[in-house]
Amino acid sequence: MATRRRSLGELASQRQATPHSRGTTQLPSESNTGSRESPASGARRGVSEDWEGFENHRSRRPSRNGSIRESHQDLISTTQPMPAWATPGATAFITPRGMASAMPVPPALQHLYPGYPPPGPTLLVMGIIELNPLLLPPPHPSPGPSLSWNMLFPPPRDRRFRGDPATWPPVQTLRLVSQRFPWKIDITATNIERGVTCDDVIKTIHRSMRENVAHWEFNSAPPDRQTEMTRAFRYNRSSAVYVPQDGDKLPNVLLRCDSLDQYTAFGGIVQDKRYVKKVCALAEVPGTFELLCIKPFIVN
Repeated sequence: MATRRRSLGELASQRQATPHSRGTTQLPSESNTGSRESPASGARRGVSEDWEGFENHRSRRPSRNGSIRESHQDLISTTQPMPAWATPGATAFITPRGMASAMPVPPALQHLYPGYPPPGPTLLVMGIIELNPLLLPPPHPSPGPSLSWNMLFPPPRDRRFRGDPATWPPVQTLRLVSQRFPWKIDITATNIERGVTCDDVIKTIHRSMRENVAHWEFNSAPPDRQTEMTRAFRYNRSSAVYVPQDGDKLPNVLLRCDSLDQYTAFGGIVQDKRYVKKVCALAEVPGTFELLCIKPFIVN
């Protein structure tokens, strides 16, 4: 019994002398991180023997509205200069929250979140997106040309200003909807670093108008719309003056441009959030605009 009491007393004294008591947490120092530490404890914590203080601690994640937004603002200013028609305050509305496909992500952001997918494909521009005046309905307050184009014909040959960005800040994708047709037009930037340009918008609209109308699309249209499309199909392939002729003559199949009826002219692109929310899901609203189709101006 005496031997047992002595061993228990020694155990109690050792427990009092041990710096890591049960109710306290002691920071590592030279006195408790020496060679007396068991290899198992070091392996369990995943640190090396020369660990000192908090130099190798896990860094805190950056603020969602801090460094990421600042990095995107730097990306805008370094990628290309701000056009004259853009408002300087438009760049302050870029946030990584919600998100639409915006600009390419700087390399510095690719490894901010180890184990997570890169933020590039999910980034959306939330807030103000300004359109190039070339794509706005005439007359517009900004100085510069406006696009006059009958969408039955190929795009105008004048390519001035068509290489300019279609929006500011630049975006990688745009979506167009219209009250004249039920489908959506998705526009992807030819050059991701430059974003969607006016030329990308015009060419994509032209390709979309020359696509065939499927049988189910025609059959699902209301009877009055079917009558309009049939009448437009016959007129657009007639010998009238203001329809494509010769090499530009439309093929003898029903095209999407036939669904425009008499409203075949490009009327501009506008931000009608109420109509966009009506025809699109809420997640599709950022980067979605309305394409206006008007009657062509005919000079007698």
